[in-house]
Amino acid sequence: MKMNLTVPVIVLLLMTLRLCSLPSVTAHDSELLPSLFRDKTVVSLELPSSSPLSSLTQVVDQPALSQPLSLVEWMDKIGRAKQELDSLHHRQRSIPPTPLTGPWFQFIPPYLGSAMPDEKPVIWSDACFVNAAVKADMIDGAVNLTLSLEDRQGVVCEDYLLFATATTWHAQVFRKPGTHVIQWHGMSADELNDVEHNGFRVFRFNGTLPEMVSSVYETLLLFVGADTGNASVPETVANANRDFLRDNANYDMVERTSGFQLAEELPESTFQSGDFLAIIRLDGIDPMLAWAMGAHTGHTAMTVWEQGQLYVMESTNRTNYWPTSGVQKTPWKTWIRQAQEADFNVVHIPLTGQARQQFDVDAALSFFNNYAEGLDYGFNNMLYCWIDTPEDNFPGSLTAEMGMVLFGVLDAIIPPADKIWLAGMNMRLNTTDLNTIQCYAEAERRGINFTSLITIPEQDSWRYSNGLNMVCDVFVCMMLKEGGMFGDLKDEIQCTEFTNWDVYSLDFYDPSPSIPQACKDADPGMPHCQIMGKYRMTLPGVGTISYFSHMREHCPSLAPDYAMRNELREQC
Repeated sequence: MKMNLTVPVIVLLLMTLRLCSLPSVTAHDSELLPSLFRDKTVVSLELPSSSPLSSLTQVVDQPALSQPLSLVEWMDKIGRAKQELDSLHHRQRSIPPTPLTGPWFQFIPPYLGSAMPDEKPVIWSDACFVNAAVKADMIDGAVNLTLSLEDRQGVVCEDYLLFATATTWHAQVFRKPGTHVIQWHGMSADELNDVEHNGFRVFRFNGTLPEMVSSVYETLLLFVGADTGNASVPETVANANRDFLRDNANYDMVERTSGFQLAEELPESTFQSGDFLAIIRLDGIDPMLAWAMGAHTGHTAMTVWEQGQLYVMESTNRTNYWPTSGVQKTPWKTWIRQAQEADFNVVHIPLTGQARQQFDVDAALSFFNNYAEGLDYGFNNMLYCWIDTPEDNFPGSLTAEMGMVLFGVLDAIIPPADKIWLAGMNMRLNTTDLNTIQCYAEAERRGINFTSLITIPEQDSWRYSNGLNMVCDVFVCMMLKEGGMFGDLKDEIQCTEFTNWDVYSLDFYDPSPSIPQACKDADPGMPHCQIMGKYRMTLPGVGTISYFSHMREHCPSLAPDYAMRNELREQC
């Protein structure tokens, strides 16, 4: 896959910073973030000393939105907030989240459970309160969330909790033991329907306030430095991404000492039609995609000869480092110049001899020239290529419950073009123009829950408003498919369900080809030729899986070792 996810990623991180910048229940007036990232208005009520409650908070109507700050202003504010919070006394450390290592994405709160109205409470134990529970009670169209916190551990500790529906959220720090009540008012019909079916989702942030703000800041640095300004990736950003991949995906990209210009030095005849280009740019986006998919690439492409000229064919998106959007072909020399300027790391994986004879280049070119070229990048189904299971595709502390909340909240914030989940939901429901909350309601009406909806396999025959949607690896797979590589199972294999690893692990590709001496000299012991890049790529699993009916429709992909995926690789 290859795309520019900067807008939704930055919005998500800033929303999270909005959550983790609340020192008290009245901090919804925090100056760190404008009301664009606020939920409902929050009122903290004064209680008489004789009250049995420790706190009472009211969550009421939705405020108007205001203009967001610029990215530069955001980074300045976040950096200053981080410095201020780092100077605070260090509170008792909570149980660290797993399986993430390092500061990145630690701000995502683990899911504790869903408090269903008038049913049993959600119960948990943590480092601050040994006995904790929250119960939801419906009262005249509103809900009281009653939180019980008992047996506090230590003099200074706190629980930082997030309560959310599919449309709104409320975050609050709790330091006192006892009973706390949050009164949730002004719910719309859609929100009431969501609460009745899914309850109030309860999450607990793991870590102190300085730790969470620091995590947001460090995570932003994976993305911001490489997606603004020049085409190249700053060395500090590349190194941060290398650390992230090493610690969280068991992928150690060591620095290379030579071979940077092999793409220019090798004769063009080295590259044949149907060969695979495995690519990763250490810009935050590619490493995040690789981590989620269990691949060692963030982008893929195919080399194809046409009328005596070598091209790179791919599906990608216009960015600060790439000039063209959509499905495209670029002359080889032009492509390698652009790729080098963008700091791509690229490995060449040729077809096996048998696959090369089988691959119908003319048929693949006919598909490209008569239909695919110029199509938009596959934003509408990119998430559905990856999410195959209810629980076993979400990395770190991310869960389907958090995803459902985020999609619903983001629906009211980001532009329609950036709602990369919405068209796919409508497609699965055979509906048009429903917003996210309406999709949830329609699915519930049919007896389909959220995870069942998002794991319905994508179909190559589906056409969105802008036609067939293909992310980078789906395009490569479709070229193979149209070139006859799946034989009689063509209609039983959905390329739109494939990830990068799913494509390059097909046994069409040679796991140990004969490579030029210059490649061996540059990267001793590596089975494939890395033709570009400062950091060494490894690609375990190349050419090891024979295709089968309905492959890759229900596959897990849990970091860091992807053991479940590897175990089921010939079944899912």
